[in-house]
Amino acid sequence: MSKIEHTPGPWRVEQMGFLSVRAGKMRICDIRGWGYLTDPRIGGLCHEDDEAERILGANARLIAAAPDLLVALTELLAHASFIGIAPHYDAMARAAIAKAEGRQP
Repeated sequence: MSKIEHTPGPWRVEQMGFLSVRAGKMRICDIRGWGYLTDPRIGGLCHEDDEAERILGANARLIAAAPDLLVALTELLAHASFIGIAPHYDAMARAAIAKAEGRQP
């Protein structure tokens, strides 16, 4: 695997009037899109407020878990010959790692 170039984890979700993913004091990203999820006047998806909140929260948690997921997949593949991963799952894991590293799978 290539050298990891992303901001080191752990990443966490914070509520700052909006959701933000942070690593230490560094802001990784802000999770926005409330209007798109709720407002039909701008072509939004017409979700209720509680559903929009669940979607934005799920997106934030997935982003915050990204460094841990990358490490887990990398470690899994390093031990794949010992645990016997099916080729299909091996290929999926390698493709996900390549995507995270900005490479073609």
